[in-house]
Amino acid sequence: MGGYELLLEILDRCGGGLLAFSGGTDSALLAAAAREAGVPILAVTAVSPLLPRSDLLMAREIAAALGFPHRLVEAGEMGHPDVLNNLASRCYHCKRVRLQAMRGLADQEGFAWILEGSRADDDESGRPGMRAVKELGARSPLRESGMGREEVEESLRRLGLRDFIRPSNSCLATRFPGGHRLSPEELRFVDEAEDLLREKGLLDIRLRWKGRGELLLETSRAGLEALGVRGRESLREELRELLRLPLLELGFSPCRGKAAAMGKRRLEKRAERVEGGLV
Repeated sequence: MGGYELLLEILDRCGGGLLAFSGGTDSALLAAAAREAGVPILAVTAVSPLLPRSDLLMAREIAAALGFPHRLVEAGEMGHPDVLNNLASRCYHCKRVRLQAMRGLADQEGFAWILEGSRADDDESGRPGMRAVKELGARSPLRESGMGREEVEESLRRLGLRDFIRPSNSCLATRFPGGHRLSPEELRFVDEAEDLLREKGLLDIRLRWKGRGELLLETSRAGLEALGVRGRESLREELRELLRLPLLELGFSPCRGKAAAMGKRRLEKRAERVEGGLV
């Protein structure tokens, strides 16, 4: 039995559930598989200043396309001091707070299970949130069925849902250094700046906040190569104008930035740096 067939069997045995729905590739497959298995789900997206706007838009788009109910819940994870101060334990506490909010909603709606999108190839040591998943008894059907990223993507292609395959993303807190006290204004600036960059054709991106004097733009090597030297210089010029006003509104002095190429799977592996002022 293949991974996808086993996934359908697991979902059938669960009888449905409340799906922690990020709008990413993994939760998209879970939603599509639940529809094929004929089991009811309620997809729930936790909204907060940490959620990229593009993720919320994609979650709504997928829910509308597949025709399943979708709700938003404000879990309030920013109220936890470890999350607010971007500490190493942030992911665990954030996941736990969100799952607790979803547990309450699942009980109200009569769902026995919370379903979430961890895969078989996710490294537990690098994902503290998976400890919260175990503690709160949530199910990880992709992990249980042995499905990794490649099989998830291939399953979406077979289902005719290749448009739901997206580059991996992470919450906006990851754009800031550990120990940096997160503010809604700074989070919103990074989110809006990344949206502007996507409009320029850079899809695999992270805009890292290195301090009020420096920003680091990470994109795929293919993204930088597609821009070419002239493209990079043109992009810097446009960024100076696009980002100048938002930065000044946050009390920034003009800062310099860097563009870095990164591997497709490991965004933090910076293969090259290109110096250039963003503002």
